[in-house]
Amino acid sequence: MYKTTYEQFRKTGEISWRQAFIIYSAIFAALFFSLFLVFRLEDISPLVGPDRTTYFGRIAYIGEYIRN
Repeated sequence: MYKTTYEQFRKTGEISWRQAFIIYSAIFAALFFSLFLVFRLEDISPLVGPDRTTYFGRIAYIGEYIRN
């Protein structure tokens, strides 16, 4: 049994899908949590502008304008 993913890759030249999924999921979770932490500490949201208005109204207006 291989001890690490790196050792397995060096010996066989490939990584199992299970290990790749676990590594990808861990990286995604770490990035998501760090971004959430930044938003939480700065008291901002990706959906609310600096003047505390939501971007949804702006996006809906632009979408309707383009459609018409």
